[in-house]
Amino acid sequence: MANPVWGLLLKSLISNETIEQAIARLITAHNDDEEAHTGAGQSLQSHKASEIIDHLALSIIEDKIADGSITSGKITTDQIVGKDIRTAEDVGDEVDGVSMLPTGIEMWQNGDKKVDIPVSGNPVFKGDISVNQLFYLRDAVLINWQSLDGFETFNEEATEGQVEANIGRLFMAPGPSASYTRGITSSGNGMILDWTKKIDCQWQIVSKVGSAYGSIYFVVGSGILSFYDDVFEYAGFRILNDELRCVVGKLVGGVTTEYYDAIPEIDITESHRYAVKWDPGVSIKYYIDDVLVSTRTTNLPTATEESTPVLNFGVKSRNASENFGVKFGSVFFAQDL
Repeated sequence: MANPVWGLLLKSLISNETIEQAIARLITAHNDDEEAHTGAGQSLQSHKASEIIDHLALSIIEDKIADGSITSGKITTDQIVGKDIRTAEDVGDEVDGVSMLPTGIEMWQNGDKKVDIPVSGNPVFKGDISVNQLFYLRDAVLINWQSLDGFETFNEEATEGQVEANIGRLFMAPGPSASYTRGITSSGNGMILDWTKKIDCQWQIVSKVGSAYGSIYFVVGSGILSFYDDVFEYAGFRILNDELRCVVGKLVGGVTTEYYDAIPEIDITESHRYAVKWDPGVSIKYYIDDVLVSTRTTNLPTATEESTPVLNFGVKSRNASENFGVKFGSVFFAQDL
């Protein structure tokens, strides 16, 4: 007698359904039961009640998470370090937006970096800034030329030339006489320059009028033409016969020698921001429109106990046939306390 296949046997004498068919039917019914395994102690109920639902690492991908379903309250309070977070893809000189990068925070608008907060170094902000109060952490002054208070004018007794302050502008012209000078120097009774401290100064030249066949200077220190000849050291800029120079005056043995680097690429008839940064005994760095154009590490000014004026401006004509003028905008000076 042949052995029958168990699954093909009828499940009972009163049914034509085989055992295999009955098993398949019951499995299908179980799979279709929405409440299967949800009873107390059963697998789905235990899975739902578990503190941690475990899955394979990296098995949950982006398209399984609804937009906006992960809120800030669900993000860990641990530090997020060294990530690239942007308000738009590839924020930068061609894409507006804000980016938080390992190198710092940036805000770009129309190809201009409006905010730059680097990991190290000084932050830069461009545009309108609203504050309740502003306090300088350094000995600082911002000059907008409402008047010439705090300055002394030299050669003011002569009838030629002009030194005129108005809100936001300082205009200077030497007059048409040969070797005629006009200038101003900050009063020795005010802020005193200290070459032992770090110094930053920025001038804005609004425009140069006419041809500078003579000399225009704007410096930190005693000045090229001032009457403080006993402390004849300075650092800043000079335009001589239409040549722009980064200058430093060094006093040795009672004689001042001027050292300079010519910067021919700058159009001196246009408005520019000129700046110097002094690191005592190390270097003077010269900037035009926030771009470093020259660095001097030799023949630097030295510390002195003399009453050195902070700022000097002057113009000097070369001959009687040419006259010129220059307009200064705001000036900012700061030195460490």
